[in-house]
Amino acid sequence: MPGKGWMWLAGGAAAAGTGIFQLRRWALGSYPTKPGKVLAPHPKDDPVLGSVPSLGTDLLGTFVNAWKECGDVVYVRSPRTMCLLAHPDHVKHVLIDRQPIYPRSQIVRDRLRAIMGNGMFSSAGPLWSRQRRLMQPAFHGESIASYTKLITDTTTSMLDGWQQLAGRRTPVEVPDEMMRLGFTIIGRIIFGASWDEHAAAFREAFLTASEYGGPRVLALVSLPQWMTPDYYRYRRAIGMADAIVYKAIDERRHAPTGDLISLLVHARDAETGEGMSDEEARDEIMTAFFGMYKSIPHALTWTWYLLSKYPSARRRLQDELATVLQGRTPTMEDFPGLEYTRKVIDEVLRLYPPLWIMSRPPTEDDEIGGYYIPAELFILIIPYITHRHPDFWENPDGFDPERFTPERIAARHPCAYIPFTVGKRKCIGDEFSLVALRLIVATIAQRFELNLVPDHPISRQLEFIMRPINGMPMTLERAPQRQTTPAAKEPIAARAR
Repeated sequence: MPGKGWMWLAGGAAAAGTGIFQLRRWALGSYPTKPGKVLAPHPKDDPVLGSVPSLGTDLLGTFVNAWKECGDVVYVRSPRTMCLLAHPDHVKHVLIDRQPIYPRSQIVRDRLRAIMGNGMFSSAGPLWSRQRRLMQPAFHGESIASYTKLITDTTTSMLDGWQQLAGRRTPVEVPDEMMRLGFTIIGRIIFGASWDEHAAAFREAFLTASEYGGPRVLALVSLPQWMTPDYYRYRRAIGMADAIVYKAIDERRHAPTGDLISLLVHARDAETGEGMSDEEARDEIMTAFFGMYKSIPHALTWTWYLLSKYPSARRRLQDELATVLQGRTPTMEDFPGLEYTRKVIDEVLRLYPPLWIMSRPPTEDDEIGGYYIPAELFILIIPYITHRHPDFWENPDGFDPERFTPERIAARHPCAYIPFTVGKRKCIGDEFSLVALRLIVATIAQRFELNLVPDHPISRQLEFIMRPINGMPMTLERAPQRQTTPAAKEPIAARAR
């Protein structure tokens, strides 16, 4: 979509002095050189404008085409000097082997602070390490198990509302439905019983702030905030959201209620004995909201899209659910029997990874794949591309859950599949997300089939996530009753994944 693409490219024009300087460097084809060093190739592009025209109309397509034309290390000329890495070996080099010299981009972190403050996604160094230690218990082990009934109850409540729509051929907007579901689940986990009191006001404020902050993250150049009309709406919205969060923090300090806010404000660092300040707790709460409310609904939306396009996979999923659950609400104890459900979710995350792009500019010179990588070069890792690398994935654009048998997983390069990134800064919520996705998919697919409205075009909008820009209307039908075989008398212990 041309109009949307230019929003990413500019987010406005550059601030006068800095923008002109950056544009001049780029227009001259600036790529820092060093005697005896080989520079990465760049695709055929406009001699003056480089890849700007195609970046403006098709950001992801430009990167994909550059990779196909030039290979696994490719320089893309734009106002921000960029180098794309596609091979899993190169991903491992940046995210694991030499991770200390490849921090998250300062530009991206600064822009994320508009919503997250100094939360884990935008912080670095000792603060990040300390906050991760304090946050870790909330997203692993017993904490996750304590959320499962809330997840399935909230999903079942949504499905009860779908009952009257089933069979009427009245489409529902699946991205909106999944976003409401995800937002409600995350809200109830974070705020507990007080969520319903704050839900409407917080959701409106948070979404307004996110719509401002999201596009700025990927903008190659951007106006100073005060020059954009949306900035003032954002300021009002973030102020409203903050007021709700700070009030909840204050209440939980005096009377903990067992929700995630209570856990955070009373957590103590095992190394120092220190806890979070109100501001630190606020930043982590907003980071958790931003990360989880987008990633889980995103994965669910593309799950229903792919199952509608591949009915044989949907039938196999339904057969497994009928055999294992026999109409019961799923629990974590059912996971060992829901292997195909897991494979479906893994394959969805391969094709539509929650975080489709990440930047890691090095703090010192390096060499990757035989090419010179100067300090501060804007290194891009794009899981969307790595997940489709033909050296590691047969029929890479196809939907094939059987790629994720234990044997094929064990034989695959450890960095060929990185839906939640990898290494020291792997997403802290990966385990929670996978549990939530399995529970939600199993709950919904037992009761309903979602079918794409014929001939409705599906186009991607690129933010931190990929969402359908023109919606994804789908009709609802009650899932067919299937023959089942007797389930095991005793549930098998759940396996961690």
